[in-house]
Amino acid sequence: MTANHPNDLPADEQPLPAPPLLPGYTLRPPEFDDLERIAEMIVACDISDAGAADFDAGILHQAWSRERFDLSRDAWLVVAPETDQPVAYAEAWEREPHRYTGYGIVAGAHRGRGLGTLLLANAEQRAAQGADVDGNAWTDSFAPHDLADATDLLTSCGYRAVRQYWEMEISLPGPRQQSGTPDDVSIRSFRPGQDERTVYEVWRDSFADHWGSVEHAYEDWAAGSFELPHFDPSLWFLAEASGRVVGITLGEPFGADGHISTVGVLSPWRRRGIGAAMLERAFAAFRERGIERVTLGVDSENATGAASVYERVGMRVFRTYALFRKEFVVHVNPAG
Repeated sequence: MTANHPNDLPADEQPLPAPPLLPGYTLRPPEFDDLERIAEMIVACDISDAGAADFDAGILHQAWSRERFDLSRDAWLVVAPETDQPVAYAEAWEREPHRYTGYGIVAGAHRGRGLGTLLLANAEQRAAQGADVDGNAWTDSFAPHDLADATDLLTSCGYRAVRQYWEMEISLPGPRQQSGTPDDVSIRSFRPGQDERTVYEVWRDSFADHWGSVEHAYEDWAAGSFELPHFDPSLWFLAEASGRVVGITLGEPFGADGHISTVGVLSPWRRRGIGAAMLERAFAAFRERGIERVTLGVDSENATGAASVYERVGMRVFRTYALFRKEFVVHVNPAG
């Protein structure tokens, strides 16, 4: 699976040149010893910008553990003068060959000093190093719609919004009246030691036709699923029909909240209420633990109608993000 390539985006941009770093600041690659401090900085920024945080050290650890990600090459940390505290962070991950996804954040008190532009330039230069044989590369970056500093920076540097994503939530103050499960479908819990590859195959096949989908080998997917602090097999649920697994819902604890990382249903079994039934099962499991808020993220333009399913079970949008993309050509000197 490869990402869809928009046909209306110009591919004549050049990577940004890196502006000078203001005196006193230090730019360096992060190390694992920095992980907790960087996560704390990101959480503080999220709370300041949005009133709540949807990030923690476990997510950052997961990002640093991805395939094709080298912490010394693909991430940058800016620390403040004298205090050595993180004040800005960015990364560029080669999500698929020659296609990079970037992330960056600058602490509020240090914005307006060129740090965001500097980190964006570093991410673009990294993507340029991974350009294909014709010098073509692209880089993506997400930004909340309500964070003007980030959206303005990206648009001023040649990025265009190509997709919109929603963060959705539901409150679970008490028991819910669960929606019915189709008569020929049953929902059960994940069985460690038996279901791992089956879940992977359903994940792979149910998302194969989604915009921007990228296939991962089982080993890479498993490392990014089972070896992380958030993994909790008791919050994974499988839908079975006709003797096979046709849907999966993968949940995880997230601080005081719960989070649904994946809802996938195989194409022939969609639009039968399976996704909603799996969600209700997951909500009940969270509620049994005393968790009263559950979140998930969704592509608002998802062709399967996933967003409408989430709305029907009572979830609402609490924040929107745009995916910004920049394509550029790296001019390569002819061989010889």
